[in-house]
Amino acid sequence: MLETIIASIPQAQDDSVLEVALIHDGATGPRVELRSLSWGTGLGWYRRQTLTMDGATARDLIRSLSQAHRRMGNGAEFGRKVIPFPRPSASQALAEPQAMQR
Repeated sequence: MLETIIASIPQAQDDSVLEVALIHDGATGPRVELRSLSWGTGLGWYRRQTLTMDGATARDLIRSLSQAHRRMGNGAEFGRKVIPFPRPSASQALAEPQAMQR
């Protein structure tokens, strides 16, 4: 079994980390593990929970997280409330520089 840690994401609310690991196992094939780790004084980092998924489930999770990210305010939801600046027509844009020169 070969394990590669893809990411360790610190959690802001407490002393915990979300770890993303890629597991290659000849018997079951590749899989992804999401691990919730906590810090214990005198113990170090330990796993509280592990969620294991196959490739298809991981793809579905990525798609769902992407949708959640868009809805959380990365600009898509809030961008709709911005009032656009009026844009001059092409003839107005060409006429304005001449008017300013006089």
